[in-house]
Amino acid sequence: MAVYPGHKVLAMFPFYNEGEKLEVLVSKIVPGLVDEFVAVNDGSTDDGPARLRRHGLTVLDQERSGIGACILRCVRYARERGFDTLVVMAGNGKDDPGEIPRLLAPIIVGRADYVQGSRFLPGGASPICRGSRSSGSSYFVFLSAFTLANRSPS
Repeated sequence: MAVYPGHKVLAMFPFYNEGEKLEVLVSKIVPGLVDEFVAVNDGSTDDGPARLRRHGLTVLDQERSGIGACILRCVRYARERGFDTLVVMAGNGKDDPGEIPRLLAPIIVGRADYVQGSRFLPGGASPICRGSRSSGSSYFVFLSAFTLANRSPS
């Protein structure tokens, strides 16, 4: 039975040598957030993939080819298994899986086809996002809003 009636939701996170950070992320993954979680290993040389498998997570392995390739790999996985909604998270613990229902709400009720979370809106957090990284994030927000022809706070 689907977690969200009428939708089959897959959450994924790409990772590369995140080791202990993955333990923190896995500790926040609880049943009922999505139908399945999948991790995409971007050629890690540490014990991250083994850690995730010990927790029962599906891990898709690939040679080091970047986040974009990880997402595309997971899109193929999702399509092959009939998922209609994909949540993309960071594998370094920056994203809280507990926020997934809040993120999905506009999609589930039919108000949106795409939703992007924000660390900068009320309830968000960006404790390690400073200086040039914050500027880069702002620039990405501008490009996303321009590309999507829609105002976006982040």
